[in-house]
Amino acid sequence: MGIKTDNLEATENTKTVTTEFTPYDLGTISGTTNVDWANGDIQIGLMSADVTFTFSNPKSTTMVLRIAHAASGVAYDITVPSSYNADEAGLSAKVYDLGSGATSRSIFNILHDGTNYHLGRTAFEA
Repeated sequence: MGIKTDNLEATENTKTVTTEFTPYDLGTISGTTNVDWANGDIQIGLMSADVTFTFSNPKSTTMVLRIAHAASGVAYDITVPSSYNADEAGLSAKVYDLGSGATSRSIFNILHDGTNYHLGRTAFEA
């Protein structure tokens, strides 16, 4: 006996598949840094100075960029291109303050809807 929907049929012989996402490590970053989405949908980096991101090979999916702070006592800025701020028209670039704590983190969720890029940010202390 099984369960059937329009797109899925599951039976008692169905196995669970677990997917693990291994992020692409950008390493220690500063200055102008390119994020090549061909390397993966999830990328991480450790900031040692202000960073201005450029992006290449975007995908029509949700992409995740996780940024950590390399030192305490210095506030670093993250700048992203205006094309990644479709929800904030009129900006030439968007600057985010990462904060000055050694445990400062930011996660950027970037959604490409086929035409526009929508960027959301979550900032926290680890």
